[in-house]
Order: sequence, then structure tokens, then C-alpha cells
Amino acid sequence: ESMEKNIFFFEFQNNLKPFFDISDLYVSTSLWEGFPNILIDAAKYKTPIISYDCEYGPSEFLEDGKFGYLCKINDISNLILLIEKSFYIKNLNFPYEYLYSNYSLKQIGREYEQIINV
Repeated sequence: ESMEKNIFFFEFQNNLKPFFDISDLYVSTSLWEGFPNILIDAAKYKTPIISYDCEYGPSEFLEDGKFGYLCKINDISNLILLIEKSFYIKNLNFPYEYLYSNYSLKQIGREYEQIINV
């Protein structure tokens, strides 16, 4: 089956839930990131993640590959292998407890308060 039948590109969307609900995998080929909000969205909806290992975000969020696959930037051969591998390994989901304890509004708010109160 050709990949064109299974890969879709969309304009900006406010509600990502319908997309993650039908997705088997989230692949990020960002060359740079700040805080990787989209990876948090993918984790929230239990969508396995493969991400380029760009600076400042994916490696920290995925715990150096513990919660998803990291791929060297522009290593297309490895990216293809990781995508294929992801269909056979189903344990790439983020543990919800970890996600909540580290990235919830409550936790992030505490961290901002600590910065402000220094």
C-alpha cells in the first residue's frame, strides 16, 4: 500500500484530539524546539513518539529515549527504521503519572512560582 494513502497534512488546528485518536504514531522532524508542546499533546493522547534529537526539548522530554524514540537530525535511514520498529513495539506510551507529575499546570505553576520568588 502506498504511503500517500496513510499520510495527511493539515493546516493549523485548535483541537488535536480527533487527529491523535486516529494516529498510530507521532513523528517530529523539527530541527529545533523550545518547550516541545506538541510532544506533550502526543503523550497526553497516548500516541507513540519518534522525534529528531534536536536541541532543547525532545531528549529532555522523552528522557533520552525512555518514553519514545530519538533520531539524529536528517538521518532518514534511521528514521525509517524507527517508524517501522514502532509498529512492532507497543510500549512507547508515556506513563500518565510521569506526564502529570512533571508537566501538569499545577507542577509547571509551582516551578514558575519558585523562579519568581527567588
